[in-house]
Amino acid sequence: MKVAAVVPVKNFDTSKSRLSPLLNSNQRIAISQVMMKHTLSILSKITFISSVIVVSCDNRVRKIADTFGADFVYERETGVNAAVRTADLFCLEKDIHSNMVIPIDLCTLNPDDIKLIFIHSMKFQKSIALCPSSRRDGTNFLFRTPLPLFETSYENNSYYNHLFSAMKSNAHITIINSDRLERDIDTIQDMIDVISLYPTSNLVEVFKIIMAKGHELNH
Repeated sequence: MKVAAVVPVKNFDTSKSRLSPLLNSNQRIAISQVMMKHTLSILSKITFISSVIVVSCDNRVRKIADTFGADFVYERETGVNAAVRTADLFCLEKDIHSNMVIPIDLCTLNPDDIKLIFIHSMKFQKSIALCPSSRRDGTNFLFRTPLPLFETSYENNSYYNHLFSAMKSNAHITIINSDRLERDIDTIQDMIDVISLYPTSNLVEVFKIIMAKGHELNH
């Protein structure tokens, strides 16, 4: 069965606004671009993913998607839910009936975690896998098969919204407990934590450089 990875990407100019106490607009754009490249690099190497679908209204996002051979779908509406709806329709047009939604800011994303979730989930005709963010207010990973089991409810308390929708779908539900999938980058503290826990990561090295420049500019 074909499975797609859906990667919604905000306009870079408005992304990661909660990092603004330390990083200026250009630095936040740089952080977003680095994380997107990191995510697509991992997803492009996972053999069971038949298509990586990037959804955005930003042409800079399109250029990065093209370099990784990802499908780019333009969506002019704002918000993750509109992006996922568009990706779902794209999947069904391509005869893809399973997808996983993955944000670009999971800086400790690991292909082995994704493979284990996929193998387990595909044992069931109707299956949903969910991983919350570390604060339990967001959804860091969502797998659905077959599409469309339910429409997504990102933005406000999405993890519990998705869990409630999953329970109504009569599908097999897998709740994922994974520090690597739960860890995302929204705040300065998130970046500090990742730098402390994964000091040798190539991505962390880039974070250090960008944050150091931000610190210099603010002093």
